[in-house]
Amino acid sequence: MSAPYSLDLRKKVIKKIKSGISPEDIVEMFDISRSTVYRWIKRSYLGILQPTPNINKSPKKIIPNLLEDYIKQNPNKTLDEIAQYFQVKAPSIYYRIKKLNYTYKKKTFSTKKEMRKNEKNLLKK
Repeated sequence: MSAPYSLDLRKKVIKKIKSGISPEDIVEMFDISRSTVYRWIKRSYLGILQPTPNINKSPKKIIPNLLEDYIKQNPNKTLDEIAQYFQVKAPSIYYRIKKLNYTYKKKTFSTKKEMRKNEKNLLKK
């Protein structure tokens, strides 16, 4: 998402509107959208020209340093177990690990034959 327009630009636009210039001319003059101009006009009547903060942006739930430390201390944990620890879903952990440039793949049994073979080896020990 791009940064909001400056308060200075907003004031200039409203000043031009009050001097009698049409919104369509202002759109071309300042290279902003028509809906933005009309929104600013409406907000100027309310006395609120400042940009509103973006409330949709949520804070990160997983702090990268904590995740990195947790993985170093618990190298055999699966994505689901790590996700449960951080109280998020497994894909969140996956993408955060990917951003940290970790490769994190557990060995799994690819065939039943290999699984049986490994079980026999465990029973022999």
